[in-house]
Amino acid sequence: MFVDEERILNALEKIPAIPNGADDFIKKLCPDDFKRDFIIYKSFKPKKLVSCFCTSCHSEFYLPYVEAGCACSKGYYKLPKYFGFENPEFNEYVFSSNSTLCPCCSKPVTAFHTSDVSKGYVILSKVFVKLHVIDGMIFVIRWLFRYNLHQDGTFSSEYFPIDGNVFCKQFRAYVTHSYLSYNPYSGYTYIPYFKWFLNVKYKHIPSYSPDLVMPIDESDFLDSDFPNCHLDVYLNNISYSGFAHLSIYLNVYRYYPNVENLVVNGAVNYLNSIFGRITTLNGFREVVNVKEKSPFSMIGLSRQEFRILINKLDFDYERVSFYSRNKSVLPLEDFLYFEDSFGVSDMKRLEKYSYGFLKPLRYLQKQEKNLSIPIPVTLLTDYWDMMNALELKSFSLFPQDILKAHDKASRSLFAKKNNTTLSKYKLRYKSLSKYSFEYNDLVIFPCGSDDDLFREGEFLQHCVYSYAERYIAGNTALFFIRKKDKLNVPFYTLEFDEKNLSIRQNHGYKNELFNEKDPDVIEFEKVWLDFVKKIKEKKNGKKRVNYKSRKSSIGA
Repeated sequence: MFVDEERILNALEKIPAIPNGADDFIKKLCPDDFKRDFIIYKSFKPKKLVSCFCTSCHSEFYLPYVEAGCACSKGYYKLPKYFGFENPEFNEYVFSSNSTLCPCCSKPVTAFHTSDVSKGYVILSKVFVKLHVIDGMIFVIRWLFRYNLHQDGTFSSEYFPIDGNVFCKQFRAYVTHSYLSYNPYSGYTYIPYFKWFLNVKYKHIPSYSPDLVMPIDESDFLDSDFPNCHLDVYLNNISYSGFAHLSIYLNVYRYYPNVENLVVNGAVNYLNSIFGRITTLNGFREVVNVKEKSPFSMIGLSRQEFRILINKLDFDYERVSFYSRNKSVLPLEDFLYFEDSFGVSDMKRLEKYSYGFLKPLRYLQKQEKNLSIPIPVTLLTDYWDMMNALELKSFSLFPQDILKAHDKASRSLFAKKNNTTLSKYKLRYKSLSKYSFEYNDLVIFPCGSDDDLFREGEFLQHCVYSYAERYIAGNTALFFIRKKDKLNVPFYTLEFDEKNLSIRQNHGYKNELFNEKDPDVIEFEKVWLDFVKKIKEKKNGKKRVNYKSRKSSIGA
């Protein structure tokens, strides 16, 4: 894309050092920050006093020196000793950055040692947006304002531009006048360049609250390439919770000037909700019919629907698009009524079902009246989902009591899942029971139920229950090792790798956090593993071996 770099850079030189009206704008935006006062103090060694200056009453006075506690004679990090002063008027010790009252004028002040403001203390740092029209181009510039306190108790203001977007008929561009630097002590800060730079790749400047955009007047654009863009109407009609997407609006307007029809006809919030979602012009074309000229046709509404919706709703994209999709089955009058009762986010939950809107919503209102409690749409859709999961041939879509029906469906689904899980445990137990074995005073057998696995982990205080899904899916094998005389008391839990015929882990109480593994268990592991390998050899057609096994029914 062609960009006239020389034209842009020449125009940027005409931008004033201080934006017109910026001082009044910032003071109106942050009035309290300009009312703050300070005491600047420094040591006055001959008499062990502290010399103070109040920025409120401009008094100079001396107060008793107070030394703060310090780890070494050179102070913290080899800096001069940290000290403050005593304020006898209010009987308190004050150190740098502490709040107090001036003993002369009694105004609230913040105290600073002169070294803490040697490079200037930033009282206020604020980023705001200003539009400049130069040589027919519209510049959307971000400015940084800083209000500083100095050692001598004076204040200063400084402005410098951060970056901006440039728009004209022939091109758009992104320009920058600073870079973002990070300091671990002060955080992120903007460092100004000595001149403007034009970036090869275009990008939008961030969107801000309308309060941070300097006022715009229609006359500001008369000398620009877009005198009828109505950017002032767009900015002044953004709702209190919205953001000013100035660069996005101008970028869309440059390609599709008919977007201003939506602005002048009151659809600013609709546009703004789209600007908060899209990242490209293609995204805008997907939700707005840019080939149409009338505002109602652009968003898929009739003239009457447009007028009614713009007066009745916050007119954002979510509400309008929902109605536009479903207006064939949801009349406008009913939509407005139920949108007020349930909200679009709840109504959207009914879209994926083929049961319509009017009957379910009227049913829920009737249930609220009968049961005297609010009934959300999610309660009904959860009930439908559970009944469908139960794979019933037919069921009542609108039961007499939704609360009882929901609870009954929940219990039935839980029972179904529990039965399915139980059958999987039984199959897994049957598959692994050939490895049941006894040796000396110990026995081993596979896990046979979800309850047994939970009890095992709870009794031994380890995490074996987290392996439940993997176990019933056949991705691991879990065995219980018990003492012969205490078959119902968990002792050790063993995880076995069937593919590699290896023991992955075998742990007792708290994974033997404080004790070594029982030596009898270590011996048992070796004997049992040899037994398992011989079973595999027999299954593969090798010589038959004699062994003594015990297939316990515990846990089945």
